[in-house]
Amino acid sequence: MRGLEFICKVFDIQYKEVAEKIGVRNQTITNWTKGKTTKIPEKRINDLVTKKPEFSRINRKLFSKELTSIDKQNITSIFLIYDLQRQLKEQLNNPNKEVIDNNVEMAQAAQKGITTSINIESLILIADHLIENQKFMDELDELIVKHMPILKQFLK
Repeated sequence: MRGLEFICKVFDIQYKEVAEKIGVRNQTITNWTKGKTTKIPEKRINDLVTKKPEFSRINRKLFSKELTSIDKQNITSIFLIYDLQRQLKEQLNNPNKEVIDNNVEMAQAAQKGITTSINIESLILIADHLIENQKFMDELDELIVKHMPILKQFLK
């Protein structure tokens, strides 16, 4: 499976949305995902990363290539971290202990598939800070930055 196809699948984004964001036809996206065009132009990858910030942590080479299982695992890990951060930001606007506990349980289950050093203690810390401290997002960003070298190793 080619990178852009898998990325759209994991992030649940339609080709039509991608095409609209970067100013190309739907058929162009289909050609890229089916390998009819061997490489996505760098300008279009830059547009994707700029206009879809959730893609910004994905190695640019992965968009065009035929993915290995490790590539797929890395993209999935990036999505899980992105989605967890998105959910936790939502929780800041509506702190609810029951919802937070459910998110922590979901994150604990997802953590088994994440091949980084983010661990259960980190997720518990996230939940504790979310309930008690409005400065939580700064601490979450620091945690992600702390683990970024490990993520970068997997993205090489």
